[in-house]
Amino acid sequence: LKCNYPQCKIMVTNDEKCQAKQHDVRGYYSAGIPNKAYLPLGPRLDSWTSSHKIQSSPQFFFQPPSKRQFAFNAIFSQNTDMGRQVLARIIEEQHGKSNLTIFKTMAEIWTQKVNSPHTQQLHTDSYMEVLLDSVFTLAPAGHNPECYRLFEAVEAG
Repeated sequence: LKCNYPQCKIMVTNDEKCQAKQHDVRGYYSAGIPNKAYLPLGPRLDSWTSSHKIQSSPQFFFQPPSKRQFAFNAIFSQNTDMGRQVLARIIEEQHGKSNLTIFKTMAEIWTQKVNSPHTQQLHTDSYMEVLLDSVFTLAPAGHNPECYRLFEAVEAG
């Protein structure tokens, strides 16, 4: 990469599984690669765009937690980490056993095809609406402890 960008001082590349060890600055935190700086992910562009579209409505205002529809949401793909599969199983087993209203959509397989009707993943407009209407958002680790959902949930209040 350095030969293509000779003036570049810092380059952040996507190494979601944290396998490349030669970069000084990473896009993801990895405890397995000590002494490397990393830049926090922030929200995904598609989620950020949906969030700002929703918030630009003149009728929009942030609901206080006591007025939000969902106690928590569970929106994730199960195949990026075994812990996610365990969590999905617990949520399915416990669903309906309390009076808490939850939103759950746990796709079996993650895909890069954002907003495709041919996947189990939630459209980002709907995703952001649910985050904005939830008191808590579950953000289980995927390939790494850090995930976009952490930042998206913070932006949703």
